[in-house]
Amino acid sequence: VLDCYVFGEGASSTDEIVLTTDGGLHWTDKTMSGGTSSSPPTALSISCPDATHCVAMETDYSGSPGAPSAYEFVTADGWTTWRSLQPSGIAADGNPSGIDCSTDSRCYLADGSVYVSIDGGTSWSPETLPGGTAVSAVSCASVDVCRAVGIYGSPNAVVATTDGGADWVIQSIIPSDVYLQGIDCVT
Repeated sequence: VLDCYVFGEGASSTDEIVLTTDGGLHWTDKTMSGGTSSSPPTALSISCPDATHCVAMETDYSGSPGAPSAYEFVTADGWTTWRSLQPSGIAADGNPSGIDCSTDSRCYLADGSVYVSIDGGTSWSPETLPGGTAVSAVSCASVDVCRAVGIYGSPNAVVATTDGGADWVIQSIIPSDVYLQGIDCVT
């Protein structure tokens, strides 16, 4: 059975999760407590490594012009309760555009750079990417193997790690007329 989770904003400007546990035959709408009411939230991303743990990120542009705020939502009980927090270790004015959690504790976040969390998204540490690389999305096929896409200088690039983020290398350059916004890698 395929479980899928969708994160977005409801009609009343509340953050919501829509989920299916039967491969898409039926969908359940769950309002998240503690969410923001941005108009609209942008750069939404969610990753659920199992049926009970999820980390969702959003950027709220409703504050000062040009000063977005990054927000994070974490659940560890199957979407019953959500904890809303300002992500620790990434810029408060960040623009998280992609997240991938390979386990309930290890997550990677794309926010221009790549950040790693080893505590389920509570705190984040920056990874060291090849100079000039700005990434917009990340995907992990396992705890050790991840790829991120973005801009390296002027061409687009795929950067990769095969050792859990200890080393990131440019894997390939992609034609510059393609703006890379997403990646998904599976084993």
